[in-house]
Amino acid sequence: EYIDAVRESMPKMPDERAEDFVRDYGMKPDDAYLLTSTPEIAGYFEACAGSTAHKSAAASLFIGEVLPKLDENSFTVYVDPGLFGEACTLFGEGKVVSGNAKKLIHLAAETRESPLELAEKERMMKISDEGALRPYVEKAVSANPKAVADFKKGKTAAAKQILGAVMRETGGAADPASAEKLILAHLANL
Repeated sequence: EYIDAVRESMPKMPDERAEDFVRDYGMKPDDAYLLTSTPEIAGYFEACAGSTAHKSAAASLFIGEVLPKLDENSFTVYVDPGLFGEACTLFGEGKVVSGNAKKLIHLAAETRESPLELAEKERMMKISDEGALRPYVEKAVSANPKAVADFKKGKTAAAKQILGAVMRETGGAADPASAEKLILAHLANL
């Protein structure tokens, strides 16, 4: 009985924790082992991932954006777990695109402001409404006559150049799938 109580009170070993991360967050084993390299990093990841329902997004964004900012020798928190979770939730719910979710994590780390407020203030909320996207598409088509000519010659990849112009014009906030659909429809009517 005493031995069982002691066993239950002991922290999980890194391998056990890594297996939990693979199972619970859908991450690759190599990524899970990175996150369990120190108890501090593993605990910090769990606090961050625990602040959102979007576990897969949390794992991916933590590994790509937060982990490189951590120093395992002198651990300090990079971004508040609640703010991290809020950015993951915005991405997981499709309210911001991946690139803007990454930017929001770093902005929240610097400013300690709400990612939602930052996204609204910095025009980072995803634009997927066709009416809102149409002016950006029309401007990008007008500004890229060579891409339009190439597209008409059968070079369908030229539409990606126009999509890039739309993404630049919207600061990366345009929903790429919606924008591409509008671009192709617009080019078909030229």
